[in-house]
Amino acid sequence: MSRLVIHGHFYQPPRENPWTGNIDPEPGALPFHDWNQRIHAECYQPNSAAQIVDPKSGQERFVNNYAHISFDFGPTLLSWLDRNHSETYARIINADADSARLHNGHGNAIAQAYNHALLPLCNSRDRLTQVRWGRADFLYRFGREPESMWLPETACNDDVLGLLIDEAFKFVILAPQQAARVRNSTDEPDVPDLQARESIDTSVAYRYFHRDGSGRSIAVFFYDPELAQGIAFGNALASSDSLVELFAQRAIGSGTLINVATDGES
Repeated sequence: MSRLVIHGHFYQPPRENPWTGNIDPEPGALPFHDWNQRIHAECYQPNSAAQIVDPKSGQERFVNNYAHISFDFGPTLLSWLDRNHSETYARIINADADSARLHNGHGNAIAQAYNHALLPLCNSRDRLTQVRWGRADFLYRFGREPESMWLPETACNDDVLGLLIDEAFKFVILAPQQAARVRNSTDEPDVPDLQARESIDTSVAYRYFHRDGSGRSIAVFFYDPELAQGIAFGNALASSDSLVELFAQRAIGSGTLINVATDGES
């Protein structure tokens, strides 16, 4: 049996005027005041109360999508939602709490580096700050320790993955083209760099070991790039039927997982 995992990465950069603390009018977002307000109306709020119509009975009901997908929200975006759209904010927080109750404390939400900085480009002190502030913000809002952290643009290197292990994170989501090489549990030779992008099986989880030789590790889940591309820029969302069919077509790996991750706004 295949198991579908959908991750939505939700983020907007801070748009507040540093002198006033408010967001100035943004004509490109018309008829809304600014892009935060427009994206809230088109994405964040609808996902918290998605209208579902039973094709047979015609009966309507509303579903909180955040209770059914893996997701992360940037701390600065959650701060804006808390101030400006408290009902949507509450639904996001409640979705994680509901999922944690259903799954023995394993909630749907994961943390995010605090300011969406590309962590491999940060010095060691700034990198640690981004990770610890992101974790502290998550604990403050969701009331539990995060088990994973979304890496902005999924950018990482050995230093970043080592830091996540040091900070006791359990897993990370990456793109398959980021794997230079993989090795199976029988210690067969590594997959050459040029072949890795095409040979990564996204239906199974991998393990990255800390470079300090301690044996400590973190689980790595690579998302399916074709699914992500179809959802973000293709026609995968044209209908629910076509989306389910695409999921079925991508159940081709040796494992049981169908992994997809994309910007939630798309």
